[in-house]
Amino acid sequence: MKSAFNIPRMLAALAGAGGLVVGGPQTNAKALAVAATLCLGATLPVGAAPIYSNDFEGGSTANFSGDGTIQTPPSGVTHFLGYLANGGAAVLTLNGISAYSNIGLSFDLYTVRTLDGDGKGFCCGPDNFMVTANATTLMDTTFATRPDWTQDYPVAGSAGGTGSDSLLTGQLGPYVFFGSENYTDYTYHLSFTNIASNVNTLTITFFGNTTQSIDDEAFGIDNILVTGTATNEVPLPAALPLFATGLGLIGIIARRRRRRKAETVV
Repeated sequence: MKSAFNIPRMLAALAGAGGLVVGGPQTNAKALAVAATLCLGATLPVGAAPIYSNDFEGGSTANFSGDGTIQTPPSGVTHFLGYLANGGAAVLTLNGISAYSNIGLSFDLYTVRTLDGDGKGFCCGPDNFMVTANATTLMDTTFATRPDWTQDYPVAGSAGGTGSDSLLTGQLGPYVFFGSENYTDYTYHLSFTNIASNVNTLTITFFGNTTQSIDDEAFGIDNILVTGTATNEVPLPAALPLFATGLGLIGIIARRRRRRKAETVV
């Protein structure tokens, strides 16, 4: 589902401390939830601010390289970066961020088509998704797109789809293979804290390590958000000097009015 709220614009307002925000005027429900979380400060550490955000709705893949292009799923409800399969990797590179500590990452992971999980189901697999930050592994685990197959997320032996957002199950499809409708897409909201601190360059790599062709099984990523705590003085928002100037003009006008009133009385 699309939202009329301009999430990138909302994030840009929050990112007055130098955050890079890319995207478009429309976004899906999860991006709205991310923005609401930021506005409420519900899950961000004290002092944290957005460094980078992208919901891929505006057609931009800024700061990304490697594999993956912006995809529109069969349902057309959103856009995302994909498809990642057969060792394909999408690489996000952020430079000049040494002023930030306690850097965090959150994103939506889409599992689509016939992912086989830990490989203990009908055949094939294992199908892993892996994320690294400056070569440190944040996660490397299997996912399945059938509830009667098993995966290692969140724990070994979990049924396919465990830990996903049940309200968004099947939102991208239909993805139908071999005449079967037992395969569905799942949406996982994943987050990691303290992945780096005070590094000038942060490289986050998203790997889709599947064992079959990309048109058979793959991963997608969406609603990327990188946050950090500024460890030095943060520049004032651009609108603040204009606000101060406006107050100054109001003061000058008020003084002139008082002076004219005093001269009239005399």
